[in-house]
Amino acid sequence: MQQEMRREAFDEDEQLIALGAQMEILQEWSGLLNCEILFDSDNDDAESDNMQFNEKVMFKENCFFINFDKKGNVFGAFMKENIGLLDEDVDDDQHFIFSLKKENKTCPKRWFIKSGKEGGIKLFSNNDCLYQIGNVNFGCFGISKISLKRNVCCTLSEEYEGISDLDLVGTNWKFFSLERVVVVHMF
Repeated sequence: MQQEMRREAFDEDEQLIALGAQMEILQEWSGLLNCEILFDSDNDDAESDNMQFNEKVMFKENCFFINFDKKGNVFGAFMKENIGLLDEDVDDDQHFIFSLKKENKTCPKRWFIKSGKEGGIKLFSNNDCLYQIGNVNFGCFGISKISLKRNVCCTLSEEYEGISDLDLVGTNWKFFSLERVVVVHMF
């Protein structure tokens, strides 16, 4: 049953098939076996406003926010906590950021928040940015609407243990473009 569900959920195109092939990693990292795709920017609207994105991801726990950039990087964050607020930081001391693919090479790796630091996710109600992960005062990445090409990683090494500022997408404080945002709920 689990294997059938995985194939069904991730058989639409090349990017989702590749993501489905890494499902065992997501299962291991989350400690959960089942999944569903809550949001996919290829199928769901996140350009006109943030309402559809927020409606699909709010009040869910154990979510992977997965981003595909134009250089072949696949990266994101896992949020264990339920996200019940808009336009405010939702701290999650069990969250982590990760890379599944770096410049088209599969290399699953994750980084946890440093001891004594606070961070998590911020969903935006009406903003060019869909969401932000980390802590804006120390280290974070921000994901904008796909068409805006204004995604950014900022001093991640200040917030996360063992990461360099270039580990996710090869840039720091420089805008980069995304192709897709997918949110996977584990249960």
